[in-house]
Amino acid sequence: MLSASASHLAEALLLHSFPTLSMPYFVRSLTAQRGLLVVACGLALLFMACGENLDTVGTDIGDDLFVGGAPTDSTLSPTVFEIASDPVATEGQTRILIGQTNDPIAGEIAATGDIAFGYPAEVSEGFEDATITGAELELSWDYVYGDTLETVQLELAQIMADDAWEMDDRTAADPASGQTDPISTVTLSPSDSSDTISLDEWVLEGLDDPEVLQDSTRFTDEFHGFQLKSDGGNAVLGLEAVGSPGAVGPGVTTLRVTAEDDEGTEFEEAFSINETFSGLESVSEGTPPDNHLLIQDGIGKALSFTFDLPEEFSEAPVNRAVIVLPGNQELLEEPDQENFVRSLPGAFELDLFLEDREEVITFSELVFDEETRSVRLTGTASVQGPPELINQVFPPRQLFQSISLGELEIDRFRLRPVSPDPQTGAPTLTINPFLLRDSTEGDEDLEQLPRLEITVSGTE
Repeated sequence: MLSASASHLAEALLLHSFPTLSMPYFVRSLTAQRGLLVVACGLALLFMACGENLDTVGTDIGDDLFVGGAPTDSTLSPTVFEIASDPVATEGQTRILIGQTNDPIAGEIAATGDIAFGYPAEVSEGFEDATITGAELELSWDYVYGDTLETVQLELAQIMADDAWEMDDRTAADPASGQTDPISTVTLSPSDSSDTISLDEWVLEGLDDPEVLQDSTRFTDEFHGFQLKSDGGNAVLGLEAVGSPGAVGPGVTTLRVTAEDDEGTEFEEAFSINETFSGLESVSEGTPPDNHLLIQDGIGKALSFTFDLPEEFSEAPVNRAVIVLPGNQELLEEPDQENFVRSLPGAFELDLFLEDREEVITFSELVFDEETRSVRLTGTASVQGPPELINQVFPPRQLFQSISLGELEIDRFRLRPVSPDPQTGAPTLTINPFLLRDSTEGDEDLEQLPRLEITVSGTE
């Protein structure tokens, strides 16, 4: 028996296919009705089955269903395929990158982190009237890129600029605060996950007025946080931070201040991070393997590419379209140096820019497929953008159908590596790289090169 939805679809197909016939006519001719119903039900089941995979509608089901002619499979090479700058927003991230690393493939990268703290919503009664006795900075990191055994040296400084946090939407390409007052040199071991830095000397002798740490208004207006800048080593660390005051404890970078009153009562208050910024600099370029291009999160190396449809595709029905970007993960997984850790992206996002349109369509949840050794855009991706525009560009065959009909024109695609948090799925700040095969011309196997696989029907 057909389901209710299939029955309704069958009935709709009958009425659509035979608009001049009324339902009473079918009642008078029961035999004809049953015969037509069988045909319509068969078509309904066929359409329902095709709906399971929008990228393969119209393939492997016979030439007679293609309007105007038989389907033709084509492979198109990109007309533009190059590395482009894509500065990553690094202000307000829940991870701060610090340190410096020299990767033979990705190059030398320096990371400087600025952090500011929020005054606790509530402090212990008596703390604000007590005398400051010390302070410490608890650093916790959950990300390492580089040599895990060599120690990392960092310069810890107080941020002095009153306008240090006034710029909005800063990216990794923007400079970190330049107006600082050095406090000390810090040595960390990347193989650990945390360390505690004593600030007693700074809070008792280097800070102009320690009481700024005991007044919420003065703390907000006068204390602008710390900067951590590389002073040696071969690793970049990712400090954990939570952007809401009061979120403190193990696994979170925290400022702790101690005080004591005249009666000998001791106090300890925890200040959590509420402002973050990471400035990333590509000090020197690396050397990717031949016939490969390197893209990288954080510093903003993205892939920019596009495809041009030939004139013979104009107004042709597009039955299938898949963008295939071969990559080489193995070359990055093999260590170039002993004890060198190079993390890889967890996923990719593909942005679509259209001519004469300000909106950007983003295809997300793309991954490197081990079997095909490529990143592929198919109908299984998630897509974000204006609903009315999504209907014109997704699934991919619909995008290239819109292009063949002259309804849309591609400006470019942009592929970016991302590293989602395994628990929340939100992107986290990294400098994870990835290698893509270049669109090298020559006699190489097309299966190893970036391409658009497209199936169209003839128009004659």
